[in-house]
Amino acid sequence: MVRCTECGRATPILEDPVLGRWGARLGSTLILVHMLIAFGIVTMTSVVSFAIALNISRGSHRDLREFIRSKWKVYQADVSDLTEIL
Repeated sequence: MVRCTECGRATPILEDPVLGRWGARLGSTLILVHMLIAFGIVTMTSVVSFAIALNISRGSHRDLREFIRSKWKVYQADVSDLTEIL
């Protein structure tokens, strides 16, 4: 508590902000930049994870596709032999 020098009444301590309005603007800008960087990191992590998962699934499908294709050719050869007999 501080006393007024003119009248001697108790008055609260009032201080002007150091940066004024620019402090709030700077703080808001820094928060916005921080949020944009965080959003970008999360987005890039999601894209990289999706690309890795897609590459893994395509690689596993390649082997399965070749296996099914070889079985299908055997099936078609058997069916064509069967139709020649009939």
